[in-house]
Amino acid sequence: MSTSNTTSLMYQKLCDLKDEIERAALQVHGEKVFWKKDFLLYQGTPAELNFQNAVTLLYRLYWEAGNESDVKFLIKKFKDYALDHDERLTVHFNFVRTLRTFFQHNIANRLASNANRTQLECKKWFEKQCANSIPNNDNDWEKCLSILLTDASDFLNTLSKCIGNIEQDQIKGSQFIQDWKFERSRYFSANDIDNMIREIAGDMGLEETVNVKSTRDKVMSNWNSLVKTLRYDEEPKTEIKRLIVQDILSAKKRYPLLPEDIINKFNIEAGSREVANLLDKGADFYKENRFLLREQLLEKIQQYVEITSMT
Repeated sequence: MSTSNTTSLMYQKLCDLKDEIERAALQVHGEKVFWKKDFLLYQGTPAELNFQNAVTLLYRLYWEAGNESDVKFLIKKFKDYALDHDERLTVHFNFVRTLRTFFQHNIANRLASNANRTQLECKKWFEKQCANSIPNNDNDWEKCLSILLTDASDFLNTLSKCIGNIEQDQIKGSQFIQDWKFERSRYFSANDIDNMIREIAGDMGLEETVNVKSTRDKVMSNWNSLVKTLRYDEEPKTEIKRLIVQDILSAKKRYPLLPEDIINKFNIEAGSREVANLLDKGADFYKENRFLLREQLLEKIQQYVEITSMT
């Protein structure tokens, strides 16, 4: 069988495994692990391009098309079911991102003597597969491609097995499913956060002044720390919105109020700068007393509005 036909069969196997994971996840969890269906295969010459295409495809599948929290949650459960004793598949999952960085950002410098960590890691892998730190002919690239796709097939197959084990686990399965749903609820993509920032900034009348990317970077950094201590009774989307308001107001602590609290309490039209002004005033009250609860803050803002309306 030709190399091209073999590769096509391996790609088809990956598609079948992805569909198998979807069916299993829907049955156990009620949600898909992967939400994009495009699995475009490029095969041509030179063979290096075929390898690069496979890296891009797998990166999109693992890190973009897939719900990152789902995949990472299942990987953590591999140990519970003895599915990856040598951690080869866990390494594969992370190494795909390393390869993608290697090709996307280091093409011009791949042969530089002062290779960085990404270059060194990739060159070590290449040398293990084809005895060259950089594949130098079509046979080398085809060999590396075959190994990469085999690892991908093993990885997806193990994800599917893990979901099946959770479903059949009479002792820990129910708790794992609950943990899985909670883990998913705490995950927000950059696009999710950008949309929330635009919504909140718009409600506050600050859409033109808020830098979405800068706010997102700070919010995601703070969220990665906060999420580790988040309780089951705390609603993740509300908490991340509070982080966004905190950043927009340049507050030092997470702030209990959201724009909708001000809009609903004072019957102010969304998009009015008055929303931002009253939130800012509430932040002053909160700075003076960190023990104030949501309703108490709204009451103090109400008193402030009444006093200022009389002057």
